[in-house]
Amino acid sequence: MKLFKSKKRVIIEGCKDIHSIIDHSQEIIADSQSLISDMQKDVQSMQEGIDDMRKNSEECQKLSKQNLIILNDMRIVLDELAGDTE
Repeated sequence: MKLFKSKKRVIIEGCKDIHSIIDHSQEIIADSQSLISDMQKDVQSMQEGIDDMRKNSEECQKLSKQNLIILNDMRIVLDELAGDTE
């Protein structure tokens, strides 16, 4: 009978250990899910930043083209002015 009680105690302690491991695993899973959620938000924020940079780059390209046109027009005017002084 004493052996039965000892085995029963070992089984009960083993079950407690298993439950403790399960609880700890669930905490780790919850923490991991929270980290994944945070990382997804960070990735979304980075994507928005990349989109903004792309828009800014496109705007800079447009402005550069406009500046080239203006510089070319200025060159033409300066060439004409230089021709007038000859």
